[in-house]
Amino acid sequence: MAREALLEEPATTMTVTAGGQALAPERPVPVKGFIPRAAGYVSTTKGWLVGSTLSVDDPDPGLTIATSDGGRTWQRQFPA
Repeated sequence: MAREALLEEPATTMTVTAGGQALAPERPVPVKGFIPRAAGYVSTTKGWLVGSTLSVDDPDPGLTIATSDGGRTWQRQFPA
């Protein structure tokens, strides 16, 4: 896949419940150019994504974002 196509397709996330037997709805991650590298959820609502952005404007593209509502909204954690 070309890098340009990758940037146009938003990353998505979902949680798994019932011991892996049920999937929550897939939700988009509204950070342009975000490429997730790792995800961690401590419940069906609270979790973090660690990744990077492909931006020439950002010299340090590493990014951690958090959700407290199952991926409906995301807040940048690091960098602020």
